[in-house]
Amino acid sequence: MIFFVSINITFARNLWSTISEGPGVVSWNEKAAIYSRNYVENYANEHNILILGVVSLWIRVINFTKYNEYMGKFLGVVRRLIQEISLIFILYLINLCGYSLFAESAFRELPEYNNRYEAFKTLFYSSFGTHDFDVMENARLGSRTGTSYLISFLIINVGLFMSLFVSIITVLFQEF
Repeated sequence: MIFFVSINITFARNLWSTISEGPGVVSWNEKAAIYSRNYVENYANEHNILILGVVSLWIRVINFTKYNEYMGKFLGVVRRLIQEISLIFILYLINLCGYSLFAESAFRELPEYNNRYEAFKTLFYSSFGTHDFDVMENARLGSRTGTSYLISFLIINVGLFMSLFVSIITVLFQEF
């Protein structure tokens, strides 16, 4: 025990001698300013660190739920669904990007479709039910072209969402 205490004291003396003031070594007053500046100008925002901690906590909670009888089955189903959902999500994004590029070039005079971001946002919201056919009445190519464009987009989205539901049902059927 005395041996470990003497080692710790020797280590502390060596550490103090490396930290102590000397030629070319930063003094304690300069270290305080450097520490304060590094603390204030730190690029790591406390809110981001808190968010990272909360996300890691929830990942750990979800990891512990696999030992529960019912949540374990649910997580097994979700694990098998991730591949199907990611494939359908990629197809949905390709569909959305393609239609937004077409809308940007065909319906540029409409404020909802005049650039790629606005067209993407408008089509994303319209795929969930907030479509507006009245906007397409003022299309340069005609109201029938705009309406048929929006209807074809909605039909393809309904097919994608039905494919998502069918894949969920098939995975659940295989599980049980």
